Amino acid sequence: MVTRSAIVVGAGIVGTSTAWALHGRGWDVTLLDAGPVPNPDGSSGGVHRLIRSTYGAERGYTAMIAEAYDAWDDVWATLGRTLMAHTGMLVLDAPGGGTYGADSAAVADDLGLPYVRFDDMDEVRARWPQFRIPAGATAIHQEQAHFLRAREIVGAMTGWLAAHGVTVRPHTAATGVDLDTGIVALQDGERLTADRVVVAAGPWTTRLAGVDAPPLTPSRQVVVDLAVPDDLRAAWDTGPAFLIQPAYGVPPREGLPLKVGDHHFSMAGDPDEDRTPRPDEVAAVLDVAGEALVDIHRYELLEARACFYTVHDEERFVVAPRGARGALCAGFSGHGFKFGPVIGRGVAAALDGDTPWDVVTPWAAGGVDT
Repeated sequence: MVTRSAIVVGAGIVGTSTAWALHGRGWDVTLLDAGPVPNPDGSSGGVHRLIRSTYGAERGYTAMIAEAYDAWDDVWATLGRTLMAHTGMLVLDAPGGGTYGADSAAVADDLGLPYVRFDDMDEVRARWPQFRIPAGATAIHQEQAHFLRAREIVGAMTGWLAAHGVTVRPHTAATGVDLDTGIVALQDGERLTADRVVVAAGPWTTRLAGVDAPPLTPSRQVVVDLAVPDDLRAAWDTGPAFLIQPAYGVPPREGLPLKVGDHHFSMAGDPDEDRTPRPDEVAAVLDVAGEALVDIHRYELLEARACFYTVHDEERFVVAPRGARGALCAGFSGHGFKFGPVIGRGVAAALDGDTPWDVVTPWAAGGVDT
């Protein structure tokens, strides 16, 4: 049997998961990243990411969560440990603030997913006094939600891959790819060739893939880590992750702080510019947090960070072949981490010919009938 070769450009969760899945199928894999691995400037470089099944009206991505959990179980079996903590998820719809929670509940009903609906906001306030609950709001809560220890996961997966025959090359910047010939040009002048090239380079995808890239926009997003007030610590210790538009948050667990961000995309920024958050950016996130949390002035700011999402024009994942030897994985809009391993398995199955691309591509784009 002839061993086929693949180069994966980008060692975030999608690239690393694709390398993991291809290695499991017997491919000779080289995994490249322009920075250290894990790369703090990559979209997977944060401390933690949520995995949950509240996706508004997006039935396809909601259904994909079950597959994602299954793929993560395979990762935990590979690593011999689980890097995930339970949080639960609260989604609140305020009057005039949209119907994300109601839409999530309708999809959950359709798919048979459990949740609790709250119409009595006094019950929500009593259970979770940290949240600012406006009159006339409604809320749902799902137990099946967790955070994934993102940076540790990428480090553990790339470490395992390097120890099991995958060539992992940090600080190896690609300057271009030819997806017809399978050639990757490196910054130092070296040229690598493989049977297949997978580009999973986040906000740098368009620069690398050129005309082969889909319509993508890098989006600079600032998040803050907060220390909670002592009198609310018990509430936060068992409190859920939350989406109270426009704020979202990951609760403190396992020694990690409360993280809060703005659910809206900035749709601006250059991933190679200074990542230090500006004071106005931090203030804007704290203002958003103050709309969701009671007495935000009592929370201590521990750290603010700027990261980059990559947003497709239709806010769909782009997982598709390009050229005779290439594939692109892009446009994950801040949601890619939770789906990393299941996307990697899908890419590997397509490259191996087990699943046609015309099945994998619409599935990854949120299709539900493929």
